Amino acid sequence: MHAPSIVHTQNMEDANRAGEAEYRNHLSSARENASRDYDKALLTLASGALGISLVFVHDVAPHPRNTAWLGWSWAMFGLSLLCVVASLLTSQSALRHAIQAIDDEEADAYDTADQSRYASWTAGLNISAGATFLGGVAFLIVFAFHNLKGA
Repeated sequence: MHAPSIVHTQNMEDANRAGEAEYRNHLSSARENASRDYDKALLTLASGALGISLVFVHDVAPHPRNTAWLGWSWAMFGLSLLCVVASLLTSQSALRHAIQAIDDEEADAYDTADQSRYASWTAGLNISAGATFLGGVAFLIVFAFHNLKGA
């Protein structure tokens, strides 16, 4: 009489594992989409902010004061763009190493040292891209404030 409950318990465990695997795949896909969206957003925003600042200088403040703020904002936006592009390259390297590890049938293919290193670099570059973008926005706001209050 105990055999049916063991089979039933095993079927429930298999169903739970299948549900967990499906949920994990969903989370992995969502993470990939969020990462792609983050990169696109920063590229668009940093490029757009550079363009807006050029238009501001040309049309609103043709004789700008305190241009160091503008220079720092451009430097920050440029660094943000550079960090995004570099993170795309390090991300590709992490993926390439992971694929190679699987192809080589390494014992611990999901956590190779190279993959972890590149993944860490990618994460650091993504954080740096966001931080330098925010810094660029802050410097641009200060520059605009100095050039609008006297206009």
